[in-house]
Amino acid sequence: MRNKRKNTFYSILRHICYILYGCLLLPQLLLAEVWEDFEYKIIEDSITITKYVGVGGQIIIPKTIEGLSVEHIGDYAFGRSQWGKRMRTSHSTIEFPEGLKTIGKGAFVRCSHLVGELVFPDSLEYVGEEAFFSCNRISGDLILPSEMKEISIRSFSKMTGLNGKLRLPAELEIIRESAFAGNQKLIGNLILPDTIRVLDDSAFSFCSSFTGELHLPDSLEKLGASAFAGCKGFSGSILIPSNIRVLNVGIFASCTGFNGTLKLPNELIEIGDTAFFLCKNLKGELTFPPSLERIGKKAFQDCKSLKGGILFPASVEIIGDSAFKNCRGMDGFIVFKDGLKEIGNMAFANCSSLVGGLDIPVSVDEIGDSAFAYCYKLDGELKIRNVETIIGARAFVNCRGLKI
Repeated sequence: MRNKRKNTFYSILRHICYILYGCLLLPQLLLAEVWEDFEYKIIEDSITITKYVGVGGQIIIPKTIEGLSVEHIGDYAFGRSQWGKRMRTSHSTIEFPEGLKTIGKGAFVRCSHLVGELVFPDSLEYVGEEAFFSCNRISGDLILPSEMKEISIRSFSKMTGLNGKLRLPAELEIIRESAFAGNQKLIGNLILPDTIRVLDDSAFSFCSSFTGELHLPDSLEKLGASAFAGCKGFSGSILIPSNIRVLNVGIFASCTGFNGTLKLPNELIEIGDTAFFLCKNLKGELTFPPSLERIGKKAFQDCKSLKGGILFPASVEIIGDSAFKNCRGMDGFIVFKDGLKEIGNMAFANCSSLVGGLDIPVSVDEIGDSAFAYCYKLDGELKIRNVETIIGARAFVNCRGLKI
């Protein structure tokens, strides 16, 4: 009994200590310190702005507070403040201090009342995910500091008011998903630094006012899906860097301005669906590397200005649905090699200038519906080497010159 009372006593004492400790800590957790229009915290001898509590206008973030450097703007510091909600139709500008190192996730997300140019200090090292997402009234150039090595997901996406040039950091390595997507008024040449390794999905999709040639540095190891989709202002040729093994879905889809040739790397394995869909002004002949295994659906559909024939290496196993549909400028022979397994639906439909015969290897299991439909100028012998090959409906419809 005595031990039981003793244990109860210590249990109560322990709970009292927890309560007292919580009471001491509570003000620090709940009551942010305030300096003029900013709530802030002191973290490791520097200031983090946690919230803006002013009413807009000319917003100048201080260089120091209480003698300590302002080095960080916290997550959603402006983007979810009450000021942000009630000032959407007003005009405010923002000025960042030298010494600022980071801008947190969503710090200014959807701050559509911000106007003017963004001028970042040279000290800035990091801008978080969606930091300026949909700040659609900020205008002018976007010049990013040299200390930045990575551009975060959607950090500068849908800033539709940006109407100047984009200057990327000289030692930038990674551009994350949709980092600049939808900035349709950014102009001039896009210069990617020689240190860049990764361009993630939709990094520059629908940045349709970039002009000039696009140089892809040899340092690139990844080109994400739709990385440049809808960038119709680029011109010249496309040279894919040697480190790229996969051209992902839609990477250059609807890039209608490219008017030179396409050069693929020697160790390319796959060309994804819609990779060059509607690149209608690409010229010259296609040369596929001996490593290529798959050509995806609509990969070259509507590339109407490509010329010559197509020699498929023995490594190619799949030619996807509509892969070369409407490539009317191709005016040479098609050569398939043993190893090919599948020719997709409408793979060569409306390739109305292709000539010669067709020799379908024994390895082909299936020829899809309308695979060669309306290839009017095919005029040689049709050889299907495997009697068990499945031939789809209307596979050779209106191939009038083919001889069986």
